[in-house]
Amino acid sequence: MRALIIGAAMAFGLTGATVEAQGPGRGAGGGGAVGRGGAQQQTLQQRVVQANPGGYNTSNSVHQGSGPMAFGTVLGGGAVPGLGFIHRGRIPPGGGIGVHFHLSSEEMFVILNEAEAQFTINGRTSLIKTPVGVPVQLGNSHAIVNSSKATLEWLNISVNAQPAYAGGSIDLGDNRVGAPLDPIPTFVTMSLDKTRMGAGTAAHGANNTMQYRRALQPAVFRTPWTYVDHLIIPPGGTTQQHLHTHISEVYYVVNGAGTVRSNGEEATFTKDAGIPIRAKEVHSIRNTGTEPLELLIIGIADDMTKDTETIVIP
Repeated sequence: MRALIIGAAMAFGLTGATVEAQGPGRGAGGGGAVGRGGAQQQTLQQRVVQANPGGYNTSNSVHQGSGPMAFGTVLGGGAVPGLGFIHRGRIPPGGGIGVHFHLSSEEMFVILNEAEAQFTINGRTSLIKTPVGVPVQLGNSHAIVNSSKATLEWLNISVNAQPAYAGGSIDLGDNRVGAPLDPIPTFVTMSLDKTRMGAGTAAHGANNTMQYRRALQPAVFRTPWTYVDHLIIPPGGTTQQHLHTHISEVYYVVNGAGTVRSNGEEATFTKDAGIPIRAKEVHSIRNTGTEPLELLIIGIADDMTKDTETIVIP
């Protein structure tokens, strides 16, 4: 799928295996609050959901993992078509998620703070410095162990192969404690190194003060998951109003605070918020804080047979 940037003012929709069943809004361990769906019946402010560390649920063994962790749901499957969920949590030293795979969805574990963690994909394990993301393609197995002395700030993103069904997961009964380590990972990793970022694209603003990088390309995925972008907006900066004809997006706020405008509504957000934007919704993001606004943008195609256009609204 290719993305075209078109500057135009267009009114384009301005308005021992263990099998675990998994529906929209459920993920590793099934913990956390129910995600907010029904986006079309809610105000924009209601659709923007803030992570609540005080409401995280603790599980002693997620997917038969190495130890406890706590997490909750930020966004569930109804937020945008194709999204399975976004979970946010913390993995203490010794904690982790055991080896498992998903029958009809792709996931990515992201560690947001500076530390290190042991990631496993298809039985191969490496110790990786964080912050970093590790995507897992459809049908592949994965796990994580916190072998460090720091608590890991964990984010989990899930996208379904089919828009309305998240399928299930199968545990393989392996916590990966003491697993041999490959010095060089044999799997894809997503760097969040800010020194690798360049100037913002046309859709992100007319000036070059924004930092932008497409962190993961469409070829990484086998589902409607289309990309992951890394964007940093300076204080007072704003993206251009724009829309995507066949791609929904979820903005995850890594750091900072701001406002989002979409189809005439405005909502506020702070760090660790999830912001769902559906295809054809005109939207822009403004940094209203005093520090850089750092975002991860998850793109999900609503029709993989069609090219998508990104239309900038002057």
